[in-house]
Amino acid sequence: GAPDRVVLFPGALVWVELKRSTGVVSAMQIREHVRLRAMGQRVEVPLTEQAVDQLVEELYMKSRKVA
Repeated sequence: GAPDRVVLFPGALVWVELKRSTGVVSAMQIREHVRLRAMGQRVEVPLTEQAVDQLVEELYMKSRKVA
């Protein structure tokens, strides 16, 4: 169903599906991601801890421009 986490920063809301590098997104999760994206939402599926860190850093840096 719904992604595992919602990450919020000023000016940003991102739905995050956490998976291991060998993880598989289920058909139900894919449908939910499509639904959220159709509503203009951003959905990310980082596969490594480094990818999560990069996403948070990106959102943090963008939020500094908004605040």
